Amino acid sequence: IFPADFGKLFSSRTLDSYDNIILFFFFHYNASLCINKHSAYLIYKLCENLSERLKYFKVYLICVDMRYYAYQEGKMYNILFNALIVTNCNPVGLNARILAIGITYNDETLVFMNKDEGELLRKFWQHPLFKEDFRLIGFGCSNYEVPYLIARSFKHNQKMPDLRGRIIDLKQILHYNNDYPYVSLKDYARLIVGDKLIKATHSYIDLNTLYQEKMWKDIEEMCNNNLFMMNKVFERLKNIGVM
Repeated sequence: IFPADFGKLFSSRTLDSYDNIILFFFFHYNASLCINKHSAYLIYKLCENLSERLKYFKVYLICVDMRYYAYQEGKMYNILFNALIVTNCNPVGLNARILAIGITYNDETLVFMNKDEGELLRKFWQHPLFKEDFRLIGFGCSNYEVPYLIARSFKHNQKMPDLRGRIIDLKQILHYNNDYPYVSLKDYARLIVGDKLIKATHSYIDLNTLYQEKMWKDIEEMCNNNLFMMNKVFERLKNIGVM
């Protein structure tokens, strides 16, 4: 079972039909994503609960590379994504707004855009891929885009999938958790394809202006270009064995 399924065990009456039981907990290969204080507390409470209901039980904690099994079974969807946000450090600020969300999967690219932010998020989260086993992959997303997606979904009361253990930040992988703010996605893409294949689009600091002047085509092109560069970086990381 996975940590996210603890609640099912607490409420399950199936366990009452056994005199003894052995539970195996399979954690994601990157233990820091899953084995935290919250998970440790849930395991403790589960054992406490089991001790009252069973004569004998054992619990094994196993850390495995779930990526391997997912790839072997062909069930894992790698979703590269890029969210363009009105420049504002506060995701709950009055001017905060997600303008576009682009995704790339299986060589297909789709950009979600809508003047209504709530509707944009609804269509994004209702994409069929989020009903499958997926990883959401971005560049610098763990400190920026993902918190924004959660906060804005919270504002608009939009149901979203459980993202715990599913976020892959290419920037953290490339920087090995060091902070190199001056190294951008474009810098890494340039190492692979050079300058000729990277389109000259607007920068992030232009987003406010693009939004105010309703230049939606430019926003979409910017999102597509970011996804193109991210896909190149992701494929190179796979080729060298990091992903």
